[in-house]
Amino acid sequence: MASVFRRVMLKLSATRWSELINISIVDEFVWGIVTAFESVALVSMLCFFFLSYGCTI
Repeated sequence: MASVFRRVMLKLSATRWSELINISIVDEFVWGIVTAFESVALVSMLCFFFLSYGCTI
């Protein structure tokens, strides 16, 4: 078990930033999904507030 862990750690330490560039593509895709979901959630909460309590501002 320790040798497997050691091998994984050596492989991770040997990777270069140029090899990790594909992670940024996935990160940007996930960021877009999260941003869209959060925008829909915020707008729906705002609409729910105004529908429930009325516009008394």
